[in-house]
Amino acid sequence: MPIPTGPTNEELRGLIEEIRKKGFEQKSGFLLDIARHLSKPRRQRVEVNVGKLQRFAEDGKWLVVPGKILSSGEVKTKINVVALSWSAAAEKKIKDAGGQLRTIEEFVKNENKFSNSKIII
Repeated sequence: MPIPTGPTNEELRGLIEEIRKKGFEQKSGFLLDIARHLSKPRRQRVEVNVGKLQRFAEDGKWLVVPGKILSSGEVKTKINVVALSWSAAAEKKIKDAGGQLRTIEEFVKNENKFSNSKIII
């Protein structure tokens, strides 16, 4: 019997199923892409530094990271970020620059339009 890959955390599995369901209902490739990235094993999940987020920051856009945000780099402008998790130092840098942080779960439940969003891998 093959060893299962992907997340073993039941809460994360539930979140992925919720995102997939909403993605199929809304015919949203954006949500299905997020679910696909979250379904990967932990060792293949995305880790993005705030310096990279700074390069892709646009006014009013939400940057979605289907993984973890790390603190390497500088944040000079306000950025709005959605992620699965983040380090305390990354949170401090983003908030000190006037940005916002949300979890993917909050973002998917509260947003109806994802045209103001960009996935960062």
